[in-house]
Amino acid sequence: KRVFLDHRRLSILDLSNKATQPMSSNNERWTIIFNGEIYNYLELKKELISKNYNFKSNSDTEVILHVYDEWGFDGLKRLEGIFAYALWDPSIDRLMLMRDRLGVKPIFYADSSMGLVFGSEIKSLLAAGGVDTSLNDQAFSEYLWYGNTYEDRSFYNGVKALLPGQCLIVDGNNRRLVYWWK
Repeated sequence: KRVFLDHRRLSILDLSNKATQPMSSNNERWTIIFNGEIYNYLELKKELISKNYNFKSNSDTEVILHVYDEWGFDGLKRLEGIFAYALWDPSIDRLMLMRDRLGVKPIFYADSSMGLVFGSEIKSLLAAGGVDTSLNDQAFSEYLWYGNTYEDRSFYNGVKALLPGQCLIVDGNNRRLVYWWK
């Protein structure tokens, strides 16, 4: 009732409809949208199968759901790869946005007229409406000097980027940024 997840998927590992996103866990407790690739998903999948987990797809996305089910937040630290994903846990009213260790896959977030919005491209946030699009002078200067913006800055004051190895945890109306890797 409070969360809407949408995803446009580039199918690489599992082209079937069983790997469509958003994807929910077998028990329907968690839902994920995922951009990237988990390099060690086959090893993790093998370990989870030995713990009696069943898989309906051959996707690395489903492995993330089972990793979270088995080992919780600490289990997510076992993922090796390039990724940005959102994991929704309605049982505790928690949304986690997580970015890979080196920040290869981007994830941006902003407050909008719809509430918190996020995506892998800034244009998807702006499409939600109500995002502060005033120019971030610091970010603009950095781009002119260095060809890039730094820290969590974007061209817009209202849009932030998760940093490499960072996770935004939203518990109800409370938000906190944590580093899951340094």
